[in-house]
Amino acid sequence: MPGLPRCIGVLLAACLVVGVAAGAAAPRPGVWSSSTAKQRCHYVVKRVRGKKKRLRVCRKVKAKPVADLVVTVTGPPTATFGDSLSYAVTVVNHGPGVALQLRLDSAVGWSLILPPRFLPGHISASVSGGGRCGQPDVNLLNQAFFSCAVGSLAKGASVQMTVSFEIGRIAGRHLTVDTSAITASRDPNGDNSEDTADTAMTGCHPSYPANDLCIAPPPPYITCDDLDPYTDIRVDWAVADPDPHHLDGDHDGIGCES
Repeated sequence: MPGLPRCIGVLLAACLVVGVAAGAAAPRPGVWSSSTAKQRCHYVVKRVRGKKKRLRVCRKVKAKPVADLVVTVTGPPTATFGDSLSYAVTVVNHGPGVALQLRLDSAVGWSLILPPRFLPGHISASVSGGGRCGQPDVNLLNQAFFSCAVGSLAKGASVQMTVSFEIGRIAGRHLTVDTSAITASRDPNGDNSEDTADTAMTGCHPSYPANDLCIAPPPPYITCDDLDPYTDIRVDWAVADPDPHHLDGDHDGIGCES
């Protein structure tokens, strides 16, 4: 067989394997072809004495430290309209290494997607130890999203963040505060680096029994325009007497019909 040494007896199979490996496609120049925890290698084509040669080039790779981050979010189990709420976020680094470039990403929102104007007001966040928090922004789920830069967190150390806001006059039935710990180190257990606190709304007026929307009693009065576009999606939105906000103009039990 061309390209293979002569083989006798049981050595024939081994020679065939060597021949196939020798004919395998070589890595493309400039493409990283192998890596270990300590180095990464790739192949380049260079001219040596006027001839092109394929050379293997390796560089050292610094291994990322390992940091198991555990996040706990706690807050009030219930809330009502006009409340000022505060949630405590605790992040503990169980190591074995340092957590580099640690940041905390948090989202505050209702259990259903309501327009951003229904979000809790005056949202603020602060981090112990001099961390910096950005201004809240609205993400694609109409949650108030913000990020806090912490820096490095040593093994066995912890950091605390406080999230505060106020409840308006229109709300979902459940409020969630979700926080994730993000690090440039390698976290071997991502499941415990995120936590969510859930708060159930109370004081919802019984004339509006929707299982997802919570409306405060008047005053002030709430109009159908205030509820748009929720009522465009929930075309069968139920209203019961006495309907103090007068959202069911024809008294047929369906609110905010066009």
